[in-house]
Amino acid sequence: MVERTLERLISAVDGGDDGPSLTPAERTLAAELIALEREEREVSELRRKLHERLASFPNPLTVERERELSARRHELHGRIDHLRVELQMLGWERSG
Repeated sequence: MVERTLERLISAVDGGDDGPSLTPAERTLAAELIALEREEREVSELRRKLHERLASFPNPLTVERERELSARRHELHGRIDHLRVELQMLGWERSG
């Protein structure tokens, strides 16, 4: 039996490899999860850069932009967590 881990699912969808037999719902959820995780990494990197800028040269515009990015990052984390739960309900588990 093929191991049904989220990492294997994401690898199958991201790499274009069918790997385990995937339902359309699994493929759709995994593709959305991949996209959201990538966006979260980008938002987090930009937020880190803004924190560095705020440490050396704080200004109201940068503070506001950091707040917006923090809010978006929080939204992304919530949606990512929700997708992981949905995939786990379909039988996909996190490894390790």
